[in-house]
Amino acid sequence: MKHAKLFIAIAALIFLTSGLSYSQGMMPPKPLENEFFDGMVGNSSGENLINGKIHKENVEIKWDINHQFIVINYSSQNKDNAEDIYQGLGIYGIDASGKVKTWWFDVWGAGNASAGEGTISGDKMQITENSPFYHSDNTYEFRDKMMIVTRKGHYKTQDGKEIPFEDVSKFTRNK
Repeated sequence: MKHAKLFIAIAALIFLTSGLSYSQGMMPPKPLENEFFDGMVGNSSGENLINGKIHKENVEIKWDINHQFIVINYSSQNKDNAEDIYQGLGIYGIDASGKVKTWWFDVWGAGNASAGEGTISGDKMQITENSPFYHSDNTYEFRDKMMIVTRKGHYKTQDGKEIPFEDVSKFTRNK
C-alpha cells in the first residue's frame, strides 16, 4: 500500500510538471512549407510493370499532424489477377537540416518496415530506403504533368540471396 501511494504521488507530480513545461513556451514548430510535398498532395493513379505483370496503381497523399508530414496511402492490383494486391503506407517529413526522412509500412508487416532519408532539389526528390529485406534508391520527379517514381534496388530472400529490381511508376492526377 505504501508503494502504491508513492507511485501515485510520483505519477501526479510528473503529470502536473509535464503540463507546465508545455505551457512555458514549448510549442510545436510552424506548419512545414514545401513546394515539392505540396505538388505530391492529392489523388493520382497510374500503371507499373511489377514482376512482369501490369499493375494498376492508386495513391492518395495528404498533409497530416500539424502540416509536418505527408501521409501516403498506396495500393496496386494486378490487372490479370484481382487477388494479387499490394498496399503500403508512407510517412514523409523534413527535419531541421532540410533532409527528407521517410518511413514505409506495408502488407508484409512490421518486420519489413523501412526507413529512409534523402534530399529535394527543384522538381526532384531522391531517397535511399532500407529494411531488413530490401534496399531501394528512389527518385520522385515532376515531368510532363506527371509524378514519376523510379525505384532501383534489391530484395533479400530468407536465405540471403539478393534479387535486383527496377521499376518506374507514372502517376497522373485524378480529377
